[in-house]
Amino acid sequence: MGTLDYYATMARMAPGALAKSAVRRVQKVARQALYRRREQVDEAQLLESFGATRAEDLVTLALDHRTSRVWCELSQRESVRAAIQKLPGAKVRTLERAEQALRQEWDVFGMKVAFGEGKPVDWSLEPVSGRQYPVDPVERMPLHVTGMDPKYPWVMARLDSALSLAQGAWVADTEAERSRFATAFVAQTLDFLQANPVGMGVHWTCPMEIALRAANIAQALVMFADAPQVRRPEFLVPVLGALAEHCAWVEAHLEDTSAVPNNHLVSNYVGLAVVGLLFPELPGAPRQVALAANGLRTQMEAQVHPEGTSFEGSIPYHRLSVELFTLAFLVARGAGVSMGPAYESRLRLMFVAARAWSSEAGLAPQIGDNDSGRVFPFQEREDGDHSYLAGLGAALFNDAGLGGGVFPDEAAWLLGDAG
Repeated sequence: MGTLDYYATMARMAPGALAKSAVRRVQKVARQALYRRREQVDEAQLLESFGATRAEDLVTLALDHRTSRVWCELSQRESVRAAIQKLPGAKVRTLERAEQALRQEWDVFGMKVAFGEGKPVDWSLEPVSGRQYPVDPVERMPLHVTGMDPKYPWVMARLDSALSLAQGAWVADTEAERSRFATAFVAQTLDFLQANPVGMGVHWTCPMEIALRAANIAQALVMFADAPQVRRPEFLVPVLGALAEHCAWVEAHLEDTSAVPNNHLVSNYVGLAVVGLLFPELPGAPRQVALAANGLRTQMEAQVHPEGTSFEGSIPYHRLSVELFTLAFLVARGAGVSMGPAYESRLRLMFVAARAWSSEAGLAPQIGDNDSGRVFPFQEREDGDHSYLAGLGAALFNDAGLGGGVFPDEAAWLLGDAG
């Protein structure tokens, strides 16, 4: 029944709001026209944006002397390792996910899809049908094909596997293990970029997926900042260029033209914020961060009710929205950017709501749509598992009213030993 809230919101919309939706459609057309006229980011543009004269200088300028305190920065590694060591089984869980990423193995809505360590991935494979999406320009992509669903290949191409590899490297005990994870990160990232050129194929059809993929690559890149494999210009230049291209595409294709934008638009802003705050020298980053921060503040008020529940009438979507808004909040805070007291207050209430409807075991009822969406790939969890949210919220806001449960892996990674 809660899903009716979403449609009720649409039904109550004033004509002015519908007019604004029409204006956003016009603006989107203009943004896409500007995007098509610009040149793709090349090495010369990257060097200029970072103030470098050689590709070798770009390594130091992009990866060293970082001043932010975002969870994935190397300055936070020892604190995170200490927190992981204190949680029973957390290190083992981390290494298991990293080994799965090494094998290039994904759980695609309950179906195991694996390609093997060091092997090319068939990124366009739709595993249920066994067929492939063509690598054609997105305007000619046949997404709605009988017997095929793009959500299946999107699971692989979100590249949360890159984060799993980086987390494995952070907790690994030997240099050989760390090197193996770094080598796999480089190979997998380049394999994806080479197989999926900008604007070509199924993985450029959904801005939400593009934004979250960019956020995952950026966070993993920062976590691997001292790995020799990552510090090679032949890897760093194309990856930084890809991050700029991902963000430019998302900016040009914001999912804001519906009468009532939803968590897709939030994810667009989160991707822009994470990449732009971690790599503020990228072309377009300052503009995109400002756009994302203002957009997230607006959507927090528009998409989250005053008592902290998601307006979409879906408890699984609420979990996804909590993770989206939390990631943006933590990355912004670590980079010294305030999202404002109103944003922070309503985000806390989202954790309160999740605790309120969860059982003592942390299980939430299945109400509304559910596509198993996650933003924090830090521990494998069932769709109805909201148990980690209370502990994360308690540590994030120093709120004893949310405490009393188990300190979760998610809080250890995002907040470190201080959490």
